[in-house]
Amino acid sequence: MENTAHMSEAVYKAFLSGINPRHLELRLFATEKCNFRCTYCYEDFELGRMSHEVRNGIKALMTARAKAGLESLYISWFGGEPLMGLEVIEEIETHRIQLVALYPELKSHASGITTNAYLLDETMLRKLVGWGVTSYQITLDGPEEHHNQTRLRADGAGTFSVVYGNLLAAAATELDFTITLRLHLHHENIEAVENDLLPQLINDFGGDERFKLHPISIGNYGGAFETNKMRTTTRQIADAVRQRILTRFNAAKKIAPSATAQHEPIPARANPIAVAGPAAEGEADVCYAAAANSFGIRSDGRIVKCTTALDDARNDIGKILESGEIKLDPELVKMWMVGFYSGKPSELGCPLYRVRTLSVPENRKYIPIQAL
Repeated sequence: MENTAHMSEAVYKAFLSGINPRHLELRLFATEKCNFRCTYCYEDFELGRMSHEVRNGIKALMTARAKAGLESLYISWFGGEPLMGLEVIEEIETHRIQLVALYPELKSHASGITTNAYLLDETMLRKLVGWGVTSYQITLDGPEEHHNQTRLRADGAGTFSVVYGNLLAAAATELDFTITLRLHLHHENIEAVENDLLPQLINDFGGDERFKLHPISIGNYGGAFETNKMRTTTRQIADAVRQRILTRFNAAKKIAPSATAQHEPIPARANPIAVAGPAAEGEADVCYAAAANSFGIRSDGRIVKCTTALDDARNDIGKILESGEIKLDPELVKMWMVGFYSGKPSELGCPLYRVRTLSVPENRKYIPIQAL
């Protein structure tokens, strides 16, 4: 590592968390099918529900790590739309709860989910919270008129009314959860998000501490951006709008803007899906893809570091076996950890941009590891 002196305190703490052998983060693809067809989506939906063999491998891995003295475990559910694989979530989360009861050293444990919320009615929410899934990231693409142009069902129908109705139903419960509303900003919707959607959010959720906002400029990862049907906004414009949105929403909560969760709290590191480009030095968080103790496990058992670059061979770093044994390509793992060698916040914040400048190693070798 060259230098960590120029890191902010928050980034440095996340940096240390990312190399802590007593902490493990798993981003699990319950299914890679989806009931949405967002116009800008980069996924291909070819893989279905997570197999029993992969589920067994994940449970064996969690058990092995707990026996070895794991102190902190974070599970994040991803997809596709993870709620279409609900029985997978139930099986893995039930196992996590059993491990917590058996191994007192596993003091810190939490689960979150990135969901489009179309299936997240009150009955579903109560099940998930009961299993310990208490952190939710849900995307809105503006008020109904804008949202329904980009976040479509697989049959082409709009989704705003159902999603927003589920949010209102969640707010009406007594359940203990955190919902982070990810507000996608792009050239076509940015004014409507600030002027039309924000007042609605303030009115409906501004007094509820369980709801947070995370406005972010969405990046060009394919789909409508590639066909010129959508345009990104500039970082300068997006940052100014983002700050105004947070200030107004926080004022409704009577808290300072700096106290608002702009990313998932550590140990869950920032999600890079909508990052518009490499972060400036000193401004980046530590992305989970850069961390040594964070792994994504796809529904077919392949192990990845980044949930964005699913079609990139450099992201296909290994595989989990039904026994819980992991096989990893150490050269690819090192690529994703480039920020830990350089100490550069930009490479910690989004290693993907650096990784894409590197070549896939020839004669790849997978090394078996009993437990990560």
